[in-house]
Amino acid sequence: MNLNASPESDAVVVARNEVFRRIGRNLFLFQDIEAKLKYLAIAAGVEGPCSELAQRVVDRANELSEKSMGILAGKLFSGVLSKTGRQKKKQANMWALSVRIEVDDQYAEQLKAQIQSLVDERNRWVHHASTCWDLQSHESMRAAGEELELQRNRILAVRTELATICDGIRSHAEEQAAIVKSPEFDVRWRTFCAQRYLIDFIKQSSEEWVPLERVGQVRRRFVDQLDEAHRSEVPRARTLLEQTRAVEFRSERCGAGGFRTSCRLRDKDWSSMVLGG
Repeated sequence: MNLNASPESDAVVVARNEVFRRIGRNLFLFQDIEAKLKYLAIAAGVEGPCSELAQRVVDRANELSEKSMGILAGKLFSGVLSKTGRQKKKQANMWALSVRIEVDDQYAEQLKAQIQSLVDERNRWVHHASTCWDLQSHESMRAAGEELELQRNRILAVRTELATICDGIRSHAEEQAAIVKSPEFDVRWRTFCAQRYLIDFIKQSSEEWVPLERVGQVRRRFVDQLDEAHRSEVPRARTLLEQTRAVEFRSERCGAGGFRTSCRLRDKDWSSMVLGG
């Protein structure tokens, strides 16, 4: 900037004000991209006990609030757009919520290059804009305005792609929420809770093979806790366990020519369970 310049012309003032307007506009667009990247970083995954998931989402948002655009961009390609995602040991008492979107390599590389270019532009612009432009030169302000307009177009292209990804995730989340609120899911949830109740009992038993009759008694205790209108919706003990695919059965001949059926977990890690069959 030339501090000893002669009085400015109206044309310079108008051009400079337009540059400032475009700087503010592009700054807002950069911030909007950062907001979308933060949303996608949260969508990439959070896990923990069910009772803590909501707080963990808040904690994750706070953790990301001060991250730079470059770091957030990296999380997009190691998270939502990652081919492999996070590989962690499954635990029966843990819940995980995550989103993965499958894209081809060409799209991923192109989007990555576009975002990285914007990160570089933003950093250069934020730290060095005052050395690139002469605020008292009409020609410099005109060139700056054109540069900022082209930058806007590049930002909007990336913003549109990220908005499409975010909208797809939100739409899917809304569909899932509708399912969760449906009467059918309510039945499936009670069934799942009954399955977990029985498997926890089997897991904690000191016997390797637990008599199915005893498991049936545990099922009745669970059903007794439900409203009367819902008790008939819970399947019998063997059906509940067969649906999980986590339990195996055996029958032994006992007195008076009869048979006794027992069961045990195939694996102490019963993460193969499915929701309500």
